[in-house]
Amino acid sequence: MVGSARAMEVRGSFFSTINGALRSGLTMSGYQNGVQIRYAYNELQVYEVVQTTQAAFGQCLANPNVTTPPSMDELPQIVIQNGATVLRPLYKVILDP
Repeated sequence: MVGSARAMEVRGSFFSTINGALRSGLTMSGYQNGVQIRYAYNELQVYEVVQTTQAAFGQCLANPNVTTPPSMDELPQIVIQNGATVLRPLYKVILDP
């Protein structure tokens, strides 16, 4: 599981998969457009799920607040509301601009 990161801590409730990050081309703009977020950091944090938890899974198809090229692959998103208690940071991946 991956998410935007600035520190070795769980930030937010929205994450993607490692395959999703790879499909983004490991670029800031690819990840930002693929998960349809307004801002992306230049690092992704990779997490391990350390205990059973509830999560929601979906694919980003349309977010009217973010302009996404129609040809951009939509990436998977996972929502975990209690991420700080069930995720353990493993390592960071630096994204190309």
